[in-house]
Amino acid sequence: MSADVSCQKLIKSLLGSDLLEAWLSEGNLYFKIELKNTLKCMATLATNKATLFEVLTDCFAVDYTEQSNAYGVYYQLHSYKLDKNIFVTTDVPNGASVPSATPLFTNANWYEREIFEMFGIKFIDHPDLRRLLSKEDG
Repeated sequence: MSADVSCQKLIKSLLGSDLLEAWLSEGNLYFKIELKNTLKCMATLATNKATLFEVLTDCFAVDYTEQSNAYGVYYQLHSYKLDKNIFVTTDVPNGASVPSATPLFTNANWYEREIFEMFGIKFIDHPDLRRLLSKEDG
């Protein structure tokens, strides 16, 4: 069994019914979570002793509004324990807000501000959600 398959099985078992979909694409593991469960699932992955995905290496949004009237928000997490990167993703309906990942990963602060600036997606409980480039606040 490959390392990707065993990692995918482990994460599926940890997330259970909170996991909507899991797939492997070009060597990357993706785990789709319902928006309301995203923080809970990332906290599980970050704190579980078998996974320890405790480093946020990237966070970005993709505009899918022409196809589905939603955005995709992707969190790339790294585990030194497993020496593995994964992507946790969620769909964000146009106009919806996302719980801030800053309580779990302090560096989410800048990524979320960038997403807010570029896509207008608001992050609930973000410690400083203001635009990066313009003088207007959200």
